[in-house]
Amino acid sequence: MLHAYAEPLKPETMESNFMPAADDGLWNPAFKALGMKTIAKQWGKSNLPFPTKAAKKAGWGWPIFTVVEPAALALWKAELATPWRKKLATLPNTTFDPDADEDDEDAFMSRDEVEAGIAALEKWVTKASKPFATKKLAASKTGNALVLILDGDQ
Repeated sequence: MLHAYAEPLKPETMESNFMPAADDGLWNPAFKALGMKTIAKQWGKSNLPFPTKAAKKAGWGWPIFTVVEPAALALWKAELATPWRKKLATLPNTTFDPDADEDDEDAFMSRDEVEAGIAALEKWVTKASKPFATKKLAASKTGNALVLILDGDQ
């Protein structure tokens, strides 16, 4: 369905390695620390059942499909419009790893990954927020949504 009706965004992938500050390894603690409350709340939350309910019942939780609807997309755009890079530079390493100290090289690598990842997310949100002229019948006429797919390596 996505191939038929969605437009792939560039970059196509975002490096988002395991973050020890969260039990599930997702980036929610970093988004929260950056004041991105809406993104932190919705990041990694599956709201598009795939591939089937039977697969979910069997315990298959990956990939996570998150649809960011137009109203939420506007909030994401506003949160990403803040000077998040400056704030990211000032966050303590324990934001990324509770066991990190100020000289922890892995925490510094996490900071770089988060910066690159949020920069990619910012591009996606900006692109998805623009009007999308199409004659496809299944395309929204009232606003775009962003579909994020987090795979098991996230």
